[in-house]
Amino acid sequence: EASRWFLGLPRDVPQMWQIEKPILELPSTTLFVTPHDLEDAQKNGATGNFVHFPILKGGPDSHSVPEPLQELTVGFVGSFLHSPNPDAVEYFLRDMWENIHQAVPGSRFLIWGSNINDKQIAQWSKIPGVEVRGWFATWDEVVAQTRVLVSPLRFGAGMKHKVVSTYIYGRPVVGTCTSFEGFDTQHLGQNVMTDDPQLMTNSLIEILQSDSAWTDALKAGLLGMGDEFARSREIERVRNLVDGLLLQ
Repeated sequence: EASRWFLGLPRDVPQMWQIEKPILELPSTTLFVTPHDLEDAQKNGATGNFVHFPILKGGPDSHSVPEPLQELTVGFVGSFLHSPNPDAVEYFLRDMWENIHQAVPGSRFLIWGSNINDKQIAQWSKIPGVEVRGWFATWDEVVAQTRVLVSPLRFGAGMKHKVVSTYIYGRPVVGTCTSFEGFDTQHLGQNVMTDDPQLMTNSLIEILQSDSAWTDALKAGLLGMGDEFARSREIERVRNLVDGLLLQ
């Protein structure tokens, strides 16, 4: 049942919850990446010592805003065995990329990630301005070539590693509401977070053309992300977790 998710097939949600609930309740402590995940488990009857514990990224304690990358590039990152990611790329290419490419001549869409199949490579590479980069070793390789990351995810859950990592490395992100689960979204205007493909298109065009729009989008995203992923906060969080477990 769980593997249907990776095949892009619908799952039987009640049946899946019957599998997940006892697993969540079994440990002495269960960690949830976002408050939404924790609240959802409790709302559906799960009980236990549940702790909100964001993913560990080892970010800096403060974020300086770098100079914008002077490349007309939009990037996407994801594992393509995970069905939300190929769906997001197809959606973006179908509903947004052509208008962006026409409005910003010379712009390029760089697709990064693992397990991109031959059919996807052949199909996407035919589209003007699209470059399938595939696997990358470090985030430095991605951010060195990407002015702005797009995250047009239409389904999925939890904190998105690609979004957090992009902000930590000093690049703005434009994405759907699904992409920003776990963020303080009051800081994220429609130039950063929107489910409207036309608004997302307009925002990406502006960020590609304007350094001030680029800076504004990055600053908004950093505010929304907060300081949960600073290394000092993460060390404190791990220490408190271990101390709590030892007292049980």
